[in-house]
Amino acid sequence: ILDAVRASGFGDAIDVSGKGPVVLLTRANGRGEQPLLSADLELGPAEVTRQDLPPVSGVQVRARVAEGWAEIVSASADWQKASVTLQGRVPLRLLDQRVPNGLFAATDTVSGAASLDLRAVSVTAQALSPFLPPESIAQIDGALDATVHLEASSLDWASLQGEARLDRFDVAVAGVSLVQQEPTRIGIEKGIARPATWNWTGRGTSLVVQGEVRLPEQRAALLAGGQIDLRLLTAFLPPTDIAIGGAATPQVSISGPLDDLPIEGDVTVADGELRLRDPNVIVTGLSVDASLGRDRARIMRLDGQINGGSLTGTGDLMYGGQEGLSGSVQTTISGMGLDFTQGLRSELDAGLTLEVKSDDEGLAGTLNGT
Repeated sequence: ILDAVRASGFGDAIDVSGKGPVVLLTRANGRGEQPLLSADLELGPAEVTRQDLPPVSGVQVRARVAEGWAEIVSASADWQKASVTLQGRVPLRLLDQRVPNGLFAATDTVSGAASLDLRAVSVTAQALSPFLPPESIAQIDGALDATVHLEASSLDWASLQGEARLDRFDVAVAGVSLVQQEPTRIGIEKGIARPATWNWTGRGTSLVVQGEVRLPEQRAALLAGGQIDLRLLTAFLPPTDIAIGGAATPQVSISGPLDDLPIEGDVTVADGELRLRDPNVIVTGLSVDASLGRDRARIMRLDGQINGGSLTGTGDLMYGGQEGLSGSVQTTISGMGLDFTQGLRSELDAGLTLEVKSDDEGLAGTLNGT
């Protein structure tokens, strides 16, 4: 059946496999060489798999084409412990370039808008398992529920309206809770999506997003600001014996075409901490001022204490290109305590440069200095 859909031209980009029962009932009325058709489709319970993603199970769909509408009467599925339900319909007149004229009954007699209602319940960190290692997933708790309602009177972006809403957002990352003060809502009017309410908070954390995404022009203009507990980033670090803390204050703008969005702004880190187990390195009182550009972050100031000594530095990190993350951080260290062997303590004064570069195996670096 999937092969037939691809051959029809409706599913040129479909790259899925599946198994499960399908029942199709087609009715032909009228006479001559152009009978008027209507159809009912029932699918499931079925399982659908796309490329390397976990399978979607419990897929059940009831659909029909009749009286000028193509309609998903009901659809439901389970994926990574989340449940998804969907309903929608589209007037056949919007598909006139795909559907031969006169094939279905009453294609031009309905005037309603196309609509889609989607609801996802109990979405957990398991939804990120195709993209994050198990060590990261284990540090993310909680769940969210989301609802989407969309309507469109034509296939033009400018006719799109509706709302996307987070009904529940209760998440903890590395023991740091993050909740929404009220349901997060993104309103869509005339193809322009704007955050109506977006206020996430937690202990030492707050995030507010403003702006708009103009779908007809495929452009965005967004502002994000607040304060972030750096422990929230722990789950996304490489699986090593490293711990971070402190507070970051970002003021970021995202403005430009959707296929090439630049991120610009400033980030300040206060009371930062970095702890490594092997070698035993403890950085405290870390303060950082950095600016973000389209393809680089410039560390204009870095200072703190490292193993009882002082630490200062600057740096540049490149990102967004085909080569991934790369760059260097130059530091000056004075009076850093080192324990080479038990009972023997030394102090280090040095100028060190950390060169970092990402590859297919992850992030790697080299340390040079005197």
